[in-house]
Amino acid sequence: MEIKEHKLDGIRVLALKGKVTRGDAEAKLKERILDLCDSGHNRIIINLADVPYVDSSGIGELVRCYTEVRRSGGRLGLTNCNHRLLDMLRMTRLSDILETFDSDADAVQSFSRR
Repeated sequence: MEIKEHKLDGIRVLALKGKVTRGDAEAKLKERILDLCDSGHNRIIINLADVPYVDSSGIGELVRCYTEVRRSGGRLGLTNCNHRLLDMLRMTRLSDILETFDSDADAVQSFSRR
């Protein structure tokens, strides 16, 4: 999995590419989220447009990322989730916790309102 990062209206956007599964992908994402939170960047969007598959370990890592960002007083949003991931989040009721948006722009707009 690759992570490309940019800023959008002061919010960090992590664009993931590849599968989010147990192993390197999990560790890479966790490390980047921790680095951002430690440096005071706690408004984060994870763009999943180029992620074809997220396994149960990957979903667990997204929850850990959410927890870390919330612990630092911030907010985390997931954008461009595929239908399979959205269904899994609904079935596990994680959709009640993890915020999902159709686009980065929608997430930025929501972040700006709060």
